[in-house]
Amino acid sequence: MNMLAARLLTAACLAAAIWGGQARAEDYPARPIRIVVPYAAGGGSDISARVLQNRMGELLKQQLIIDNRGGGGTLIGTRMVAAAPPDGYTLGVMDPAFLVNPSLSADAKYDPIKDFVAVSLISVTPMILVVPEAFPAKTLKELVDYARANPGKLDYGSPGSGSAGHLAIEQFRSAFELRGTHVPYKGSGPAMTAVVGGEVKALMAGSALIPMVLDGRLRALAVTGGKRLANLPSVPTFAELGYPVQTPEVKVLLEQRGQLPVGSSAEDLAAFFRTNLVSLVKVVHEASIKAE
Repeated sequence: MNMLAARLLTAACLAAAIWGGQARAEDYPARPIRIVVPYAAGGGSDISARVLQNRMGELLKQQLIIDNRGGGGTLIGTRMVAAAPPDGYTLGVMDPAFLVNPSLSADAKYDPIKDFVAVSLISVTPMILVVPEAFPAKTLKELVDYARANPGKLDYGSPGSGSAGHLAIEQFRSAFELRGTHVPYKGSGPAMTAVVGGEVKALMAGSALIPMVLDGRLRALAVTGGKRLANLPSVPTFAELGYPVQTPEVKVLLEQRGQLPVGSSAEDLAAFFRTNLVSLVKVVHEASIKAE
C-alpha cells in the first residue's frame, strides 16, 4: 500500500530522449518549466510538486510553474502532458491513477509505458484512513463494525477514481468485505472538505490530511506503511492492528509533510512503472472500479 501513494514525475516526451528537435541538451533549460499536477491544489501530488519547485528552480536556474489541472480522473492534466511538445519544458507529477486510467477508460488514449519518459520517483506517502470527528467510530474495529451493521451505508470518498486514495480504500473495503458507495472528488482538497463536512463517512489520502487531523476536524484511525508517522505518533499502522492490507533540504521538507523521500534514476522509475502496472490493474478489476 506504500506504493499506492508514490508520486511519479514523468516528462512529456514521446521520444526516447527528453530533448526536442530544436532544443540542445547544453542549452536546457532556456525558459521556465511547467509542472502539471492533475489534481486540485492542496493534495499530496500538489505538495510534492511545490516542495520540489524552489530547489529545482535554484539548481536549474529557471522558474518552475505549477499548473493544477484537476478533473476527469486526472485525464485532463495527463493529456496536457502527453500533448505538450517533447522538449522537456512540460513535466507531470503523477500518482497511480496515471498507470491505471487506460484500464478504466477507453478515452484515456495513452500508454503510460510507451508515451512518456520517466524521470524520477519523488516520494512515497503513507495513506491515512480518516473519518469526521463527529462520526461514532473511534477505532478501525469500530469502523468495520459500523459498516457491517449498516450494509451499504458506508459512503467513502477519494481524490478521484483510480487515485492512490481510491485504490487504497478499495483494498481496505475488499479485505473486510464491506459494502458502501464510492464518491470521487477532483483531488484531495475537495475530498478532504467533503469528509470534514460529513458528505462522506471515510477517506483515505496522503499527507495533506495531517493538519486536519491535528486540529481536530478529522479523526485518523490507521495509516499504511511499516511504521507510524512522526506527525501522528498516536495513530497505529494497519499492520500493528493486525490488518495487513534527494537533496537534504527537499528530504526534510517532504518528511515534515508526512512523505518519505525516495528519488530514483529514470531507469528505476521506468522499471517501477512496468512492475506495478499489472498489480494496480488487478486492483481495478477486482474492485470493479469505473471511470468517473
